This record gives sequence, C-alpha cells and structure tokens, in this order.
Amino acid sequence: MLDSTSVINKRFTLQWLAQKSGVDLSAHASHWKTHQSLYPQSFSSGRTNYIWLQMLLCSASAGLWSYGGQGKKNPDFFMNESIRCETKAFDLSQMGKGNHLVDVAASAFFASNSKVPEHKRLLGECTEKAKKFLFKHSYDGNDYYLLSSTRNLNCDIDEVVLYFVETDLLKKCLDPSTNYKKVDMNKLDELVTKVS
Repeated sequence: MLDSTSVINKRFTLQWLAQKSGVDLSAHASHWKTHQSLYPQSFSSGRTNYIWLQMLLCSASAGLWSYGGQGKKNPDFFMNESIRCETKAFDLSQMGKGNHLVDVAASAFFASNSKVPEHKRLLGECTEKAKKFLFKHSYDGNDYYLLSSTRNLNCDIDEVVLYFVETDLLKKCLDPSTNYKKVDMNKLDELVTKVS
C-alpha cells in the first residue's frame, strides 16, 4: 500500500506509482493511445488534457491523492483529503539540456493574465515586494507540488516521470532570473531521491 512517505521529495514514474498502489493502468493506457492517434492536436494541448491527466494521476495513487479542481478555492488535488497540492507540467526531453526552467507560479502571473500588471508594477518599485506578492498568490497556499512530464505529451503513459516535492524544496530551486516564476528542473533533480 502506498503512503505519503513513499513519494515525498521523490522522482518516480507513473507506472511505479500505479504498481505500488495496486492500480491497473491498462484502460488508461488504451485511452492514451487512442486519443493520441485519433486527435494528435487535442492530445498535445494542455488546455484539453488538464483535467483528465489530473484524474489519471489521482487514480494511479489509489486514493492517496484526490481530485481538487480548477479555480481559486480548490487546489489541483488533495493528499489525504486535506493537504493542498498543485500540479505543473514539464517536458522530459529537455531534462539535462542546459537551463531547464519550468513555469510553476500561478497561471495568473503569465502572459496577460490578472496578476501580471500588479506584479510588473511591483517589480518596478521593489523586487522584494514583487517576490512577496508572487509567493502569496502562487506558492504559499500549497503544501506540495507534483511536476509531471506531460507537457506536450510527447511520451507514452509508461514513460511519464513525476516529481512530488514539498513546496519549501521547490522554492529552493526557483530561478531568480525569472523573478521566481520558474523552477530549475536540473537543480530540483539533484535534490530529490530517485525511486525505481
């Protein structure tokens, strides 16, 4: 049976998670292949796949993780029904290639989303104020982060790699040159335990 200590601050595969949890992924693998072959543009779209991927990850944990939802009140998922967790995607093919920086701040801090104007204003005034604003609205409300190699979905289901880390560990790996909006995956990879 899987417990939280088996996965915290660890790197592992989705397949390992399912095996430890006693979950059969064959139906999910079939759906993955079908969706990938019939709708390749939809399959590689984060907007299209966000919810079903989150539900797949939760399902593979056999109840350790439960779906939360999108929105301001709920995190992406819960651990043990009350611990708040956020999921972010990265591209496994970029691991080990120079600076591998991955978006981990709240989406409100990217593109022209709602927090961008205020964050930019604060950056112009005082970088420490901007950092506090970013942390308050991005990291401080989450206990853990799950980084999943499902960005662009350029892998098979048995190749999905997961990092499940405490928010404090993630914060140690935030890249200052991105105003703390991105995590340095190479640095994070050095700090986690690899499980196989």
